Amino acid sequence: MMKIVVDMEGVGGIPLCVPEGPTGPVLSMAFSPNGQTLAATSAETVLVWQIEDGTILHVLRGHKNWVLSVAFSPDGQTFASGSADHTVRLWQVADGAPSHILEGHAGGVYGVAFSPNEQVLASGSSDHTVRLWHATDGTPLHIMRHRGPVWGVAFSSDGILASGSGDHTVRLWQGAYDTPWRILRGHKGPVNCVSFSPDGQILAAGLWNGTVWLRKVVGDPRLRIIEGHSGPVWGVAFSPKGGFLVSGAGDKTARLWQVTEGQFHFLCVLEAQHSVNSVAFSPDGHLLALGLNDGTIWLYQVSAILASLGHETGV
Repeated sequence: MMKIVVDMEGVGGIPLCVPEGPTGPVLSMAFSPNGQTLAATSAETVLVWQIEDGTILHVLRGHKNWVLSVAFSPDGQTFASGSADHTVRLWQVADGAPSHILEGHAGGVYGVAFSPNEQVLASGSSDHTVRLWHATDGTPLHIMRHRGPVWGVAFSSDGILASGSGDHTVRLWQGAYDTPWRILRGHKGPVNCVSFSPDGQILAAGLWNGTVWLRKVVGDPRLRIIEGHSGPVWGVAFSPKGGFLVSGAGDKTARLWQVTEGQFHFLCVLEAQHSVNSVAFSPDGHLLALGLNDGTIWLYQVSAILASLGHETGV
């Protein structure tokens, strides 16, 4: 496969500023539903940026160990952070005030996700469990189990929950969540991250062995295995309209794919100076964010990337 490399600064890549003092790798990040802010991990804190001018709105403190995961609620009023201190914290977006501390996990919380109906928060942990909480007050609802650490969780647009694990499976949960609705097997290594396409029909899973597995949610799950990374895939994300897929990996690259009628076409490699730990598209699809191991976040105009490749700029 031809390697098309896009220079980070050459396509309008802009690093967000970080506060003075020690910072940690950007292990997770999320855009707010209105696209105006971005929350990201930084050591034991969560940083919240205003996208328009890159200023930091909040530096949220309270976790006793590194923050590993963040997610906004669909209404944009709340966001959650999962930490190596075994807790999940809920925060108010408006002023950054803490609202609830969710305790119960016996290991680090590597994934958090809100259900599309805003009723449920899911958290995945190295203690081999997925826990469900009431999204408003943090009341415990349910515990589901894997045979290995849970590294990533995601909800589809119709409420199916996916959990990716070190046991080499992705489990799909729905309804009462008592037993997995489907168990997707065959992955050649631990599953680090999961993401649904906007229509909920395709699941992307990033693996430790550097591959991205694409599976159909309904019917025969086999679809495609994407290769190219030479390090663990830490993050995968579909663009809001489903036209693109991005993956970030420990080989210091992100790879961008165009999705057309269920077919995935390689576009380019975005090279970085450090491991790409997390990836995210803005809600309007115009921005692509890469979170790096040195604590910086690079923002790109997707249209600039496509223009540099001679492609149409629709996102």
